[in-house]
Amino acid sequence: MAIIIAPVILSRTGSAILVGQVMLILGLIGLVAPLLGALADRFSWHRQLHFFALACHCLALLILLWASQSVWHYWLIAILVGLGSNLILILNPTFALKLNNQPAMQTRALKRLFQIQMLGVAIAGVSVGTLNYFGWSQTAQIVSLIVFDFALLVLVAIAPPTAIKFEPAHDEETVSQTRKPSAAIWFGFVACVALSMFIGSNMVELGPVIIEQAFGVSVASSAFGMAIAAMVTLVSLAPAGRWMEKHDSQALWLVTIVINLFVAVVMWGMYGNQVVAMLPLSLILLSIINGAWNDISIAALADKISLILQQRHKVTWLLQSHWDFR
Repeated sequence: MAIIIAPVILSRTGSAILVGQVMLILGLIGLVAPLLGALADRFSWHRQLHFFALACHCLALLILLWASQSVWHYWLIAILVGLGSNLILILNPTFALKLNNQPAMQTRALKRLFQIQMLGVAIAGVSVGTLNYFGWSQTAQIVSLIVFDFALLVLVAIAPPTAIKFEPAHDEETVSQTRKPSAAIWFGFVACVALSMFIGSNMVELGPVIIEQAFGVSVASSAFGMAIAAMVTLVSLAPAGRWMEKHDSQALWLVTIVINLFVAVVMWGMYGNQVVAMLPLSLILLSIINGAWNDISIAALADKISLILQQRHKVTWLLQSHWDFR
């Protein structure tokens, strides 16, 4: 979605302010997503809300197909994308974590989950980039994404994920056998996640706009670049998962924070200067790769630290504290 929405808004309205409003709405929608996560846990609606999230993406793209100058159209698109993206990004890791009991199995499940997601990014990037390169309109590019989303919607309807069944007795035993983190550690973790994602989300969501408007790299190039980054990320998630198994999730998370800081500082230094187009593009690609590493480490960390809240909110609530900033 990030490949197409911001460039379309700019080309149709020429308003960078509207792009900022859309990104603001995407962030604010995350504030109500924990309520949906609580509903998923309370009524076992994980699969239903997963299907609802994909439907939100399909509807958002359909509206984007016909939207023109009306501001409220893009606000509605932002609401739908925010709901869909936040739900998918908390429910997918929840399925991966809760349908596997052993830590090693959970790490492998998370790794495979994000590899599949990166494959989807690569397919979308190649599709948009190819259509743009051969002069096809933005409408055709949006239609290609609608086809992919609708195919996923049909697939999930035919073969939904396995239902999640929480076992309180097992959870209580797990909590008793594990050293509980203090409330200060939990709140500190959430605060650090917020700060790191403030940098990372801007790079990923606004990457195509930044490199086109500030450095003159076309949308086709950025779409192909995101596809290449997704394929590189798909491969790099395997050693990242093994490294996380050996050194634990917090070590990988700290590495991603350092990389985010490096990218932000270098991008700020290059802004307004004549640079080779490959430099900003490479930094955006690095952010995409780093974002996947950050996601896999955060999901594992959240499952550990959420032990302190398992009796009230379970893992879904804490996972959302991370992806509110996506």
